[in-house]
Amino acid sequence: MKAPLSAYKKRKISLATVLSGLVFLCVLVTIILVLLSSFRSSKLLMERTALSTNFSKASKMSDTLDALTKTIRLSLKYSVQIEQEGMWDEPDQVQRMNEDLNLMKHSSNFFNSIVVVDKHGIIRGATEEISSLINEPITSASLKQALASRRSSISDPFFDERTGNLFIMVSEPLYDKNQQYEGFIGGSIYLKKNNVMNTIFEKNTNDFLESYFYIVDQQGNLLFHPDPMLIGKNISKNMVVKKLMAGQSGSEMITSINGSELLVGYASVKENGWGIVAATPMQSIKDQLVYHFKNAAVTIAIPLLLLIFAVIILARRIANPFLKLSQFVSQLGDAGELSTWRKNHWIRETDLLIKSTINVGSLIQAQHHQLTKDAETDPLTGLMNRRTLIKFLTLWMEEKLPFSIIIIDIDRFKRVNDKFGHQAGDAVLRQLAQTVIHAIRPEDIGYRYGGEELVILLQQTALPEAYLVAEQLRIAVEEGVDPVVGRVTISQGVAQYPLHGTSPEELLQKADQALYQAKNAGRNQTIAAAAEV
Repeated sequence: MKAPLSAYKKRKISLATVLSGLVFLCVLVTIILVLLSSFRSSKLLMERTALSTNFSKASKMSDTLDALTKTIRLSLKYSVQIEQEGMWDEPDQVQRMNEDLNLMKHSSNFFNSIVVVDKHGIIRGATEEISSLINEPITSASLKQALASRRSSISDPFFDERTGNLFIMVSEPLYDKNQQYEGFIGGSIYLKKNNVMNTIFEKNTNDFLESYFYIVDQQGNLLFHPDPMLIGKNISKNMVVKKLMAGQSGSEMITSINGSELLVGYASVKENGWGIVAATPMQSIKDQLVYHFKNAAVTIAIPLLLLIFAVIILARRIANPFLKLSQFVSQLGDAGELSTWRKNHWIRETDLLIKSTINVGSLIQAQHHQLTKDAETDPLTGLMNRRTLIKFLTLWMEEKLPFSIIIIDIDRFKRVNDKFGHQAGDAVLRQLAQTVIHAIRPEDIGYRYGGEELVILLQQTALPEAYLVAEQLRIAVEEGVDPVVGRVTISQGVAQYPLHGTSPEELLQKADQALYQAKNAGRNQTIAAAAEV
C-alpha cells in the first residue's frame, strides 16, 4: 500500500530545499573560510604589532626610568650638605636639614618619605610623615646594608613594621667637607601607595587592548604592577624576568603567573638593573578580532539573505518538473493506466529525463508485480520468505487477527547434506515445501524461515486444531520416502497468538522453544508451547 505524495512531502526534503541549502552552504562555507583566513592573518598581524609596540614602549619607558633614576640620585646627593662631624648635635642645623628634606619631597614628588641616617645607624633627619622616627636606630637589614656599603644603592623591597609600608629605598652616602663618611640619605618609594612610578606608568596602561606595564628589580621582585596585590611578589622563575635579570631585552609570547597568555616586550634599565615589561593579554586581541568579525558578519548578512532569496526562487523553478515527475513515477506500481504527462522543459537534461522516464514507465509497471513476487518468495522452495513472514505477523497482530504458528525443522538435516550432498538436501527441502502446500488451507501461508526451518501461519485457528494440522503434516513426511535420502522426519513447535505472545519476536520465540523441546525429546514429534501462567 503506497503512501500518498502529501505524506512524502511532510517526511522528505524537497529538491528546491536541497538546491537552496547547497548554495547557501557553499556561500556560507566560503564566507567562513574567508573570515577564518582573514582572522588568522589579522591575528598574526596584531600579534606581531603588539610585540613590536610593547618592545618599543618598554624600551622608551626603560630610558625614562633610567633618566629618572639618575635624577633621583643626583637630587639625593646634593640635597644635604654635612658641614662637619658632630653637626647632628646642633639643633639649628638639624632643623634646617629637615626643612630641606620636606622641601625636596614636596617639590620633586620623587619619594613618599626621606630619611637621613648617621654613620652609627641613628635616624637624624626625616620628612614630616615619619618625623617620629628621628633619633631611633634603623632596624631593617636593607637599611643596615646601605649604611655599611657606603655607596649608592637601591634596596630590595622590604616591609617596615613601624610605618606599615612595603617600600624600596634609594640611598646616597653622605660625606663631610673632609670626605669623612657620616651616613646616608635615603628616599623611600612606598610600593603599594601612590608614588613616582604610578605617576609615570599608569598613564600608559589600559588601552583598548588592556595593555599594561610592570617593573621588576634585580632579584625578580615586582616593584610596580596594576594589581597592587602582586606588588612585592617574586616572579624570578618567569622566563622573561630571568632574561631581564641577565640584562637582556626583547619581545615574545609568555604565560603569566595566573596562566594566561601574554604578548610582552621587555627592556632592562642600565642605571639600576631593573626590568620593564609591557604586556598585552592574548585574550584581548582575540576579543577585538571577534568583535570586528562579528561586525563584518552582520554587514554581509543582508546581501547573503538577498542571494538566498534569489536562489530559492530559481531552485523552485528547477525542482518543479521533478515534483511532477515524482507524481508520474508514483503511479508505476499501480494497476491502472499511467497518466500521460507530456511537457517540454527549458533545462535540456531535465527534459531528457522526463521523456526517458515516460518511455520506460510502462516497462517498469509490467515488471513490478513479478519483482514484488520475487522479493517475497524463497527461490528454492517457492514458499514466502522470512521478510514476508515478519510482515504478515506484524499485520495480523495489528489487526488483532487470531492465528497459530507452526515451526518445522528437518531432523538431522546436516547429516543429509554431509552424506548425500547439498543438491540432495535442496531436493528434501523442496519436497517438504510441497508437502506443506498440500497440507494447508488456501487462507494459510507457508514460509521458509531459514536453513532447514519452515513456518506455517494458520489463520483463525486455535492451538488444538493447529496441533492436529502439524501432526498430520509430520505423519505425511514420515511416511514419504525420498529416492536418494530415504526416510525423512521432522520436529515441530506450535504456538498461538495472542496466547503465547503479542509481538512477532515473542511468538516466534515461544514456538521455537517448543520446537527445541521436540528435538530434545527425541525428534520426529510435535510439541505445543505451554501457556503463560
